[in-house]
Amino acid sequence: MKRTYWNDILIYLGLILIIAPPFFIGIDKFVTTDESTWLRNGGNFYYALGQRDFQKTYSSIYIHPGITTDEIVASVLLVAFPEYRGIGTYFPGDAEQEKFLLQHGIHPLNILAYARSVQLGIILISLLILFYLFRRLIGTQFAFICILLISYDPLFLGNARLLNHEAMMSIFMLLSVLFWVVYLYKDGKAIFLILSGAFAAIAILSKSPAIFLFPFTLVILGIRAIIDWRARKKPLIKLLGIAALKFLCWSSILNFVHMVLWPARWVEPLGTLKSLFFDTLGLSTLPLLPVGAQEAPHFPWVNAKDILWELSMLVWKTTPVIWIGVILAFVLSIEHIKNWKNSKFLYLIFLLSGLVSLGFLFVYGSGILSKTSVRIHYLLSVYLCLDVIAAIGWFLAVVWLDARLLRGRAYVRYVLFLIILLSQMISSLSFYPYYYTYYNPIQEALQPGMQHPVDNYSEVLEQAAVYLSNKPAADQLRVLSWFATGPFSYYFPGIADSIIPSAGDDQDVLENLREYDYLVIYYDRQRRKNDPPHLLAALQEVVPEHVIWYHGVEYVRIYRVNDLPEEVFIIYGQ
Repeated sequence: MKRTYWNDILIYLGLILIIAPPFFIGIDKFVTTDESTWLRNGGNFYYALGQRDFQKTYSSIYIHPGITTDEIVASVLLVAFPEYRGIGTYFPGDAEQEKFLLQHGIHPLNILAYARSVQLGIILISLLILFYLFRRLIGTQFAFICILLISYDPLFLGNARLLNHEAMMSIFMLLSVLFWVVYLYKDGKAIFLILSGAFAAIAILSKSPAIFLFPFTLVILGIRAIIDWRARKKPLIKLLGIAALKFLCWSSILNFVHMVLWPARWVEPLGTLKSLFFDTLGLSTLPLLPVGAQEAPHFPWVNAKDILWELSMLVWKTTPVIWIGVILAFVLSIEHIKNWKNSKFLYLIFLLSGLVSLGFLFVYGSGILSKTSVRIHYLLSVYLCLDVIAAIGWFLAVVWLDARLLRGRAYVRYVLFLIILLSQMISSLSFYPYYYTYYNPIQEALQPGMQHPVDNYSEVLEQAAVYLSNKPAADQLRVLSWFATGPFSYYFPGIADSIIPSAGDDQDVLENLREYDYLVIYYDRQRRKNDPPHLLAALQEVVPEHVIWYHGVEYVRIYRVNDLPEEVFIIYGQ
């Protein structure tokens, strides 16, 4: 074999050894809020396939097709519990599915860990493909620093380890865009067009906000046509016709892959698309299937306060390495403006900045996010774009130093790259095992006395479960907890029920409180939302049996019900 072939193999193996461990280590250490729901949806998806009830494969919650997630869970069940497709059912709740699995000797945590591992395998392969594309567009050194900054982005790393859609959607979107760029500006081979459309389809199947790839793809195509027209290669009309044909081919490939991978479209090809489109854009709040009469369209509006809050979260949740890299990218790219046609870096900055802008516009315009219901991982694709821009900034900075100060001392360049990457790694790994709970220490230092903004995802509840599991006769204990099913119950041998407040009125929530042995309050989340309000007020003067902190934040309070003062029960008329 040629020497370059072995070099490539060693490069990819080395990359895997560097980025894979933090993704897989401790994969079963905790469970987050939505994962039990997606485990249930995946089970319902698998059962629907077994019953040939293809329409029911579109039964996910609002604006989340989640088909890639469902298919991952289905593939795991096919191997670990194939009988599920025949003896299961369409479980309406997470607790019902958990009970069913345990009755058949299957622990849901094992299914979840297997599903997470399959998802991580897909993401790892996607990162290697990204490395190949960046290497093809710019070069090996840049590709390395770019992939490592992405892989050790705490928000991406944390969400990639969860059974949800954001990490897959974001990386598939980036792959689709880069394949499209390589096709239009670098190679022109049809395979890159096909792969761009295919990854766009998978991104949309993962989570529907990825549909804004359509206008973005048109923008890239239009820029290519304008560049060719200014170069007087062909008449503008002919160039526009060629561009339209390419977009038609791209869209056709997307539609074909989308239909093949989504069984609901086999029986409702147009109705499913219509329902997906209207729900994604916030034009309907009716059930997704079957498609029928809909309410009058309404357009949610998001005020400036919400947008500013999201921007502040971008600052809090990005590492100093990304902060500085983004600034360097825009500062150092100025010298490339006069020669922008040949500047790979400036083009990528423009490209990814456009994706960031469109991402914000789409997310806010569709009303997916709001100050009260936001999950910062909904903007994960924006963070990936910032990571790439930061990689450009750091690369340009080292090249600039190399030309003026280092004078060709290659080892100094590699040392600088190593320092940058180690800083990014340390920032992320210090928040093991969750990673996504990361907050920027510089931002916290600039706002002394202000606790960093967190949007808890039920992390740390497993520690409460482990604490109570060490009690005598723990399997006989009954616990009432916020987010009980999954985050708590998967680690607790006894009975765990969820606190489910109703419209801010907790009178009916804990009316059977005396029947439980322990009460678990997810303090930080519940305090911020003041939910349930009466219970939290009654517990203010009560000293909990145990308190769990994580990175300076009080997360969980554990109360022994028999130790609660009578005033707590009087509130509920007990």
